[in-house]
Amino acid sequence: MSRPNASLIMMSVAALWLTAATPLVFAQVQWGSAKQGVRAGATPLSVRETAVDVVISLEGDVLFDFDRFDLRGEAEPLLQKAIEVVRRYPGRRITLAGHTDAKGARPYNLTLSEQRAEAVKAWLVTHGVAAEQITTRGYGQSRPVAPNANPDGSDNPTGRQKNRRVEIIVNKN
Repeated sequence: MSRPNASLIMMSVAALWLTAATPLVFAQVQWGSAKQGVRAGATPLSVRETAVDVVISLEGDVLFDFDRFDLRGEAEPLLQKAIEVVRRYPGRRITLAGHTDAKGARPYNLTLSEQRAEAVKAWLVTHGVAAEQITTRGYGQSRPVAPNANPDGSDNPTGRQKNRRVEIIVNKN
């Protein structure tokens, strides 16, 4: 039996029952400073729970196109899964954190990230979450989850697309 990789720092596994018949199993694995979410079936949804928050990370490649804040049609199933988690915490405060890739000026990206958070807020509100529960925040390009450029300096479209995202943070208290 081989010894686990020494760079494995933490692995936590949990299960959420979204409906009586559908378990969503998720895990967060951390190697060094990079985190990798384990997919639940074919839905790219990562859920991380702390003592005070539940953080739902929605993969950006499903939510938004480049330089856009309108939700892509492909976002609907992912948002449906996310709202099932949100509904487990009725009446709790929710923060939506919008993010962009690194293309464009920082002030423009900050505004775009705020618009992305507002787009998800509008979706949540139309699906029954009270608007007064939700706070939106834009971070622009300041918190990337993937490299915007390759090691040789060339553009990394896949990484940029992952950075176009919104995180749903539900306060459990």
